[in-house]
Amino acid sequence: MTNPKAGWSLIERVLVGIIVIELIVVGYLRIRSDEAVELEVTVPRPALEQIDTLAAAEIGALCDRVQEALEQGLEPPGDWAELADAYLAFGFLEAAEACYRRGLVRRPDNYRLNKHLGFCLDARGKTNEAIAVFEHAARVGADKKQRVEARYHVGQNLLQALRPADAVQVFDVEAPHYVGVHFQLAKVLLRLNRLAEAKAYTDSMARDFPQVANLLLLRARIEEALENDEGARDLRDRVAWAPISMPLDGGIARFLEGTRDRYGAWRGFQEAARLFQRDRSAAIALMEKSLAAEWHVDPAMQLAIMYHQEQRPADAVALLELAQQRWGGAPRRDELLGESHRRLGNLPQARASWERSLRLRPTASVHRKLAALFPQLKEPELAQHHRTQADYRQGVEHYRAGRLPEAAASLSAAVKSDQQLADAWFYLGEAQRARGDAAAAEHAYRQCHAADAEHPRIHSRLPAGQ
Repeated sequence: MTNPKAGWSLIERVLVGIIVIELIVVGYLRIRSDEAVELEVTVPRPALEQIDTLAAAEIGALCDRVQEALEQGLEPPGDWAELADAYLAFGFLEAAEACYRRGLVRRPDNYRLNKHLGFCLDARGKTNEAIAVFEHAARVGADKKQRVEARYHVGQNLLQALRPADAVQVFDVEAPHYVGVHFQLAKVLLRLNRLAEAKAYTDSMARDFPQVANLLLLRARIEEALENDEGARDLRDRVAWAPISMPLDGGIARFLEGTRDRYGAWRGFQEAARLFQRDRSAAIALMEKSLAAEWHVDPAMQLAIMYHQEQRPADAVALLELAQQRWGGAPRRDELLGESHRRLGNLPQARASWERSLRLRPTASVHRKLAALFPQLKEPELAQHHRTQADYRQGVEHYRAGRLPEAAASLSAAVKSDQQLADAWFYLGEAQRARGDAAAAEHAYRQCHAADAEHPRIHSRLPAGQ
């Protein structure tokens, strides 16, 4: 059989070779083009118009950067992580999950990507998947701190999955001081009715965090389970005055806030707060611009304080009244609104704002402002009432902060002004008892009983039948 190529000339052979090479190149380029189209479809692009315009533009540019890399045949995992973090911080959870998973294709054992994917799955209610991801993060963690942190999130999700016994096994109580672990362990021990163990953990934490709201509430629940109603009532009473809550989310809130603050209006809010110490006019202008893009209650309050400090009470009033229309009253906001009205000479409006603040949360500072205002309104009796209430509230604040001599002084001033103020007598007794002055404490308790025989807490402090 003859070879058909045997009679081909050199030119024919070259032409055939060129055609073959062209076909290979065209096929390769088509495959790469198809891959690029496929990858383009997988780049999540949620409805960014739902967030502030400045942040939407910046995150949109990040999407374009990832898309451009894909079209060039590149897929940098860092870009996927950055985009996923941005989506998660602004609440685009489905898009965030897709980006985290894409980033993990190249770096499956990256601790940070696994941890943040776990955050996302937790937020989406995919509890079992979150448990698996956090368990993997614990295995690949570079040091004990990372492993303990991941196990903390495993335990949290086990609690959400109603598996408290498994959660106890997960929480690593031998960790370096990580208060979230101990708090969650106390909570799960309470759920398992292991009350003595739960109380031991909360008592230990209370030595370092005596005035933290969520710890006080957990301690109250444990005391109620132990049938110590008086102790539980005292702890719940202290919650209203507790200045802070303990951060117990294992860093999720800090991560989300830090990510959000890198974009758009939120970055403007942060930059304005820092700039205010150096250039107040520029800081106020930046805050106003950022609020125009994203109206939010906390930055609005910050801007009102800036106006207040810059002696612009009319601007503060306008902004705070707009905040009232949008979100209703709030104690600190009403207090600042009252002060701005006072500076403008609008005394009736100042009174209304401060009285509204007191209805929401009575504080010594607002009582003192009203005590100073009422003489100008020709109402001296109300001025005296608010001075007494200011002493009482100040005394309770001192007592709960452990400043016992100051508490006794303020409460003594309150009962000197109003002998029938039973609550002030009671807390004066509590302060004297804590100071070790039993006689003074008993006198105060008896005066409380004389002012109000039905006071809900006095009977536990006086001997039976008295």
